[in-house]
Amino acid sequence: MFSKRKPKKSPEQYHQDYLKRLHRRKKRSVETKPASRQQSAAEKDIIPARHFVKTGLLSVQNILFVILSFAIPLSLYLATSPQTVTGYADSASLITHAYHLDIAHPPGYPIFVLIGHLFSKIPIGTIAFRLSIMSSLFASLTSLLLYKLFQKLKLSPAVSLLSSLFISFTYSVWLYAITPEVFVLNNFLAVLLLYLTLKFKEHQDSGTKGSNIYLYLIAFVSGLGFANHMTIVLVVLPVFYFIYKGMSFPRRRESIQTLLEFTLCFIFGLSPYLFVIISSHGNNYPHYGNIPGLTRFIQYITRYDYGGLLSGGVKTVSNPNENYFGMFLHYLKLAINGLTIFSLPGIFYFIYKKVTRSGSIEQIIAVITILGGFVFPLFSLAGLVESDLHSQGVAERFGLLGFLFLGIAFVLGTSNLAEKFEKSEKKTILKIGLLLLISVTVYSNYKKIDKSRFQITKNYALNILNSLDDGDVVFTSDDITASALYYLSEVEKVKNIRLVSSGFLGNESYQKELKDYWTDLITTGSSYEFDVARNIIENTNKNGNSAYFVMFDDPYPFGFLGNPYYLIPQGLLLKADLNTNLSDVTKNSQEDHWENYDFTDIDKNYSDAYAKLLKNYYFHKAEVNATLYLSYGCQPCAETELKNVSASLPGSKFNKDVLNSLDTQTSLPNSARGLLDLAKSRFSAQSTPTQNDFHRTAWDLQRAYAMSPRDKEIIGGLAEIYEMLGIYPLAIKYYKETKALDPNGGWNEPLKRVETESKKFKLFDYL
Repeated sequence: MFSKRKPKKSPEQYHQDYLKRLHRRKKRSVETKPASRQQSAAEKDIIPARHFVKTGLLSVQNILFVILSFAIPLSLYLATSPQTVTGYADSASLITHAYHLDIAHPPGYPIFVLIGHLFSKIPIGTIAFRLSIMSSLFASLTSLLLYKLFQKLKLSPAVSLLSSLFISFTYSVWLYAITPEVFVLNNFLAVLLLYLTLKFKEHQDSGTKGSNIYLYLIAFVSGLGFANHMTIVLVVLPVFYFIYKGMSFPRRRESIQTLLEFTLCFIFGLSPYLFVIISSHGNNYPHYGNIPGLTRFIQYITRYDYGGLLSGGVKTVSNPNENYFGMFLHYLKLAINGLTIFSLPGIFYFIYKKVTRSGSIEQIIAVITILGGFVFPLFSLAGLVESDLHSQGVAERFGLLGFLFLGIAFVLGTSNLAEKFEKSEKKTILKIGLLLLISVTVYSNYKKIDKSRFQITKNYALNILNSLDDGDVVFTSDDITASALYYLSEVEKVKNIRLVSSGFLGNESYQKELKDYWTDLITTGSSYEFDVARNIIENTNKNGNSAYFVMFDDPYPFGFLGNPYYLIPQGLLLKADLNTNLSDVTKNSQEDHWENYDFTDIDKNYSDAYAKLLKNYYFHKAEVNATLYLSYGCQPCAETELKNVSASLPGSKFNKDVLNSLDTQTSLPNSARGLLDLAKSRFSAQSTPTQNDFHRTAWDLQRAYAMSPRDKEIIGGLAEIYEMLGIYPLAIKYYKETKALDPNGGWNEPLKRVETESKKFKLFDYL
């Protein structure tokens, strides 16, 4: 009826009972042992009471430090998190995809979308803030895992805690801990893989059962990593090699069975890609090409549209005066500024001492530090334009895994360097050094990173949306604009607009998405992107709506000469209107479209590349407008445009030198032969024509063809240009026309070549 369990004893009671038992043993052996020996044995066996008390305190301390390693970063992350979209990378777009539970841009990021959808249901703040909580949570869990990892690697609890906090508050790690992006989740999975590998090694070395559980978890988490971001390969490959070298099986059958189970767990980790396949057959908002068929699916998950798995997909060096490795050097500056210059000895010492230490977890970390901290950034960032702010943003986020492992190497290397000191001195030096670093890092980064009142991206998007009506079409040419407009229109429902990516208009899969989602948008049979754009503008105008461009590059192919419409500058927008003339364009320049924009906080000094880029958008957009006015032959219009933006935009000032530096071309040839000669000169003037040069030439030759439809040189030029652009149906059409006009001109060979290439593409589409 009543429990007979004895009450728990205090450490002092355990000690007293132990002394009594020891005394009884001593009394029984007193007659057979010399007194001196009895005394030494008793002294040797006595364990002080403080041992039991200390063990309990260490346990409590460890639990407290685990909590602190998670709670301290989380509290600062949430305090600095943005309440709305920031425009960093693809964050606004990813938030919207997660909210609607549809596939994101290549490679789909299914893990982020699925987990993000759950966080979007939290009844706290805006949808954007809820996804920021998700990033902050995974960044804080990464800090906790770092604490556990450092402890396993023989660092004291206090040093482990301080080390994890220091890495968590470095600039780039903190910045993306509050940004809804895939890179923080990537860091979490990377550290989780390291921790599981360490647990697997412990079980292997001790010979205890259960090591296979960690082996299968490693495989599963690796698969999840690939379903999140492909840079996890920099961690997975060293971990898999380490496991392969360390595994031993007494029987071949056991080896095959384990390998099969390991592979199945890895494939199961990849299973979120089933969501991509299933979701792609739904009625998703048009983005980056639907993925029916094996070939398109492979292109999609390997980021074919962006240049490959690990490519940043941004502007590359074309000017010989630019440094090909400039962006890699910029990345190294970011790393050194984040970890401080004092980190370098520790990083290189750790790599030097541990990279050849076979069979240790430190060797894996050293190899990953080399791959993620140096080799991968050199490969993926080399060739990007250092001065380009968008490319700088790519370095910030693509380098995040490298920043993490450089931080880990710094901590472990510095700890190894401190081995030459006495144990107590070593602990004191490390603790004081890390405390100073954390204090300086938090103090210097808090104001730089704090986005709790950050509004310039939302204001920028609202400045555009407030000029639009429901049903209007907006062609975008950059990620920040497209993502911010997508979020505000599809999540916050500010305006019901149609977004079209001008950069992907040449993708036939994307064209198909546009046709399926908005059946009245495209009616042309041509797949050439500028024919498609003109057709969209015509159909939109006919339906009573307006079409606009938000262009940050030369708008020439979409512009005035030869098109059935004019591009009319209206602040951040270029309006494409079929029912206007040059006189209307001139009158439009007299209206100030900038004065009613919200420029709140635009004059603040921001440290991160994307905020700087957004600040530059306004004046750069005015320069595009001025260039367009100059192409219409209205220099006063261009000058007025620049003066208006300077009067409204804080911190800007009109400078006539800017106007003089713009393209002052006001007319193009009016004859077919003149346009043909212009096309030829464009290619002879430079050895490496840009993609835009091809499009310019195609449009000029189209206008020449309209003037002289039987000129075989013009038609042959069109065929060659469209072949180079990969527009094979048009290339075949014009090669056939040229062959009909000039049967003996040697046109059979290029015609056969293009027809063969066209059939290959049809086969790929079928697959």
